[in-house]
Amino acid sequence: MYCVGDDWQSIYRFSGSDMALFNQFSEYFGTTEINKIETTYRFGEPLVALSSQFIQRNKAQIQKNICPFSAEVKTELEFHPYERRDYCNTIGQLIASIPSDKSVFLLGRYSFDDYYLSFRYQSIKEGNRFYYVIGGRKIEFLTVHKSKGLEADYVILLQCNKDTYGFPSLVSDDPVLSYVLTKSDQFPFGEERRLFYVAITRAKMKTLVLFDKRFPSVFVDEFLHPEKNLREGSYEKHPNANKRWTITSNLVSKFKALSRLMRKNVQRHHLIPIAEAKSRRRNVTCS
Repeated sequence: MYCVGDDWQSIYRFSGSDMALFNQFSEYFGTTEINKIETTYRFGEPLVALSSQFIQRNKAQIQKNICPFSAEVKTELEFHPYERRDYCNTIGQLIASIPSDKSVFLLGRYSFDDYYLSFRYQSIKEGNRFYYVIGGRKIEFLTVHKSKGLEADYVILLQCNKDTYGFPSLVSDDPVLSYVLTKSDQFPFGEERRLFYVAITRAKMKTLVLFDKRFPSVFVDEFLHPEKNLREGSYEKHPNANKRWTITSNLVSKFKALSRLMRKNVQRHHLIPIAEAKSRRRNVTCS
């Protein structure tokens, strides 16, 4: 058996993906030989070094030494603060500075991160793809999750702010996930860090990260102020994060009880003769 995967881009925990499948692979499948793909064919320095350092701060990630396929390839990473009242103007100016023959992605942590753009610019939907017309150019908007595996010459990452629905998101996972997933990654915002890594590495030429100058994301601070040596306490979670909600506990209990009842009903109905089952259906009345 040969398995291929990239733990640095494991961003689907909400749907059941577990980091243990990467960093504890041999515990599940026995003695394993690991072959690392350490050449990237999309982007170059300094983004290679900056993104690698960022993702590997989480020691749960498999350590790698990523190199660009050519020393001549250059990919920049820039951070642009904005005033809220000038948000759309800032985006328009950035797009105007990009050569017209280059492709551009607008990426958001959430599907509603384009909210303010919708009041200013014309939007176009083509199948499952969504665009804004900015400066006479058709620019595609995607969520970061949807952008995985894709690339553009330039990427503009929207609203990297410290907020409940910022980047990283301060909304906690559903506690139900703890019943089916391991605790293999306990690093603060480990999943969000991988998602941010995916976002900044979609570009071939330049990634531009936008943030509100009043409350920049902790990820933005990490890049702009590495001398702060941010500790775990810097990644303050939402007040409701990881809280055990009574209503959730009750729902889990009800779900388990309902599952048991359904199993009993299925077993009982399997013992009912077909003729009797048909008779019951004919005698059913609706009020």
